[in-house]
Amino acid sequence: MYTIEEIKIICEVVKRRKYWLPKYFNTRSYEEIQKYCNGIGAEFFPAFLRKWLTKLFFVFELSACVHDIEYAIGGSYWTFSIANIRFAVNGVKSALRMRSFKFACYAVLFSILCQLFGYKAFNKKECET
Repeated sequence: MYTIEEIKIICEVVKRRKYWLPKYFNTRSYEEIQKYCNGIGAEFFPAFLRKWLTKLFFVFELSACVHDIEYAIGGSYWTFSIANIRFAVNGVKSALRMRSFKFACYAVLFSILCQLFGYKAFNKKECET
């Protein structure tokens, strides 16, 4: 969904805006991040739906990229929960940059939906990376 150049920009912006990032974020290659980031929406969603959701909820595009990486890297149920909390925190931060309380509420709602229904998509591992 993203070119390498777009991934470089995403990585630069999340660092510059001081997003809450997983400790391994800086150790991943742009190619690996590109492989994981699929826009907004579950991986099983059709590409056209993810593109539409990404345009509709553009404010969460950076947060979703970080979230996608966490889901792909995986870990324990605790890591899964932290990934969803991290999406909420980063999403609220993005929304408040735009001064949008409505989008801030959506960030929390989406993270709750991920927590309730997203564990099937999470890469479960006994040991965390």
